[in-house]
Amino acid sequence: MFSLTLLIAKLLGVIGNKKKEINASLHVLQKRLGGSFLVIKHLMIMDKTLIFLVTFCFSGSFLIAQTVNSGKLYVSPNTEFSTLSNLKNTDTGSLFNDGTLFCYANFYNNGEVDHYEANAQVQFVGFDAQLISGEGDTFFSNILFKNKTYPVPFLLQADINIEGEVDFNNGIIDNRNYGGSFLFGETARYKNASNISYVDGSVEKIGNTEFEFPIGHQGYYRTLAISDAQAINPLYKATYFLENPDTQYPLLSKADVINTINNAEYWKLEPVGTHSEVVVTLSWNEATTSDLMLQNTEALHIVRWDEEQQLWVDEGGVVDEWNKSVSAVVSNKGIFTLAIVETDDILPCELVVYNAITPNKDGKNDYFLIDQLNNGGCAQNISVKIFNRWSRKVFETTNYGLAGRVFDGHSNKGDQLPAGTYFYVLEFEYETEKGDRKPFQKQGYLYLNGN
Repeated sequence: MFSLTLLIAKLLGVIGNKKKEINASLHVLQKRLGGSFLVIKHLMIMDKTLIFLVTFCFSGSFLIAQTVNSGKLYVSPNTEFSTLSNLKNTDTGSLFNDGTLFCYANFYNNGEVDHYEANAQVQFVGFDAQLISGEGDTFFSNILFKNKTYPVPFLLQADINIEGEVDFNNGIIDNRNYGGSFLFGETARYKNASNISYVDGSVEKIGNTEFEFPIGHQGYYRTLAISDAQAINPLYKATYFLENPDTQYPLLSKADVINTINNAEYWKLEPVGTHSEVVVTLSWNEATTSDLMLQNTEALHIVRWDEEQQLWVDEGGVVDEWNKSVSAVVSNKGIFTLAIVETDDILPCELVVYNAITPNKDGKNDYFLIDQLNNGGCAQNISVKIFNRWSRKVFETTNYGLAGRVFDGHSNKGDQLPAGTYFYVLEFEYETEKGDRKPFQKQGYLYLNGN
């Protein structure tokens, strides 16, 4: 016991010393404790002050060591706190970290974990698989995942909320098999996601900002992106599946316009609560996408499994060959993947779209022209939406072409838009040969010059 006494005395004697000495002493103390528990009743670690009141509960060397907080634990800014053993925050525990918290083993939270400072960080940097679990409220500002022991070292059972930045340095986070949730706040972001570090399972995102979900499956990072969400503070949940959708969503059950559906992968997008239309972007990858899709990428659209009709429907799509992606405006949740569709340039009701705009008032291509000379009332309720290169809606109108309702290079707010490539969504209803009315949608690029 004299060695533990000396270590505790050293801890109490570092008041006014550097924080690295505090960490070193804590590490040595935990190693010396072996199979015992370090129970923290009240611990405040400041930059120059250490208040350390602990109770040691020895229960035999056969037990795994734990650092247990059942009271208040606060790590102040510019301070590091490390635990080599499991860190457990009980249902009565309150752990506030405004410094840097190093977790080298499992993390359990049944109480409250939060922060005040935006630059606070938690680093999961273990030497073995790390379980992140508990039923408490867990709020992190910034997180680093760095564990090279296994391809999938992080096992997420807890519900964690991210308000700052996640650094996917190394190691896949698995909540597909462990049931935890990974929620990005409205201004949260991430970096370094790759085939060796992403979330294997679902990721949730709240807010209207553009976002690429850092998701993947079976060793492949395959993001889904959303932008221009119309609901107030929407919450979306996305998951990627590297598997054939046919077992659950029959590929032969499809709309006539769809030729071939991707049989190698699919995504699931679930709006939680109130939602409306959103721009969805999917990509193709030679390592995961069906070879059939890669034979004609210009004809790729996004398709969705419609639960009510029990078939795949065409959501349209604008292809970006440079970024190997397809974007479409969707208003329904569900299962999405890529498909090759029929590309017939002849629109119903003989409408003709001219996709070049030069608004220099010379009487030629001064606005986005949808020629309705041969319409004869066949096409009705014509609406147009225009999106910029970042998939942000800049223009929208119904009854397009009537009473000056045209896109002439200005946004709905009256701002003159810069020259460049935009994409449009054209929707209308038309009368079929049987006399009933049918909806039609076309998406494509338009080119704005001269502004």
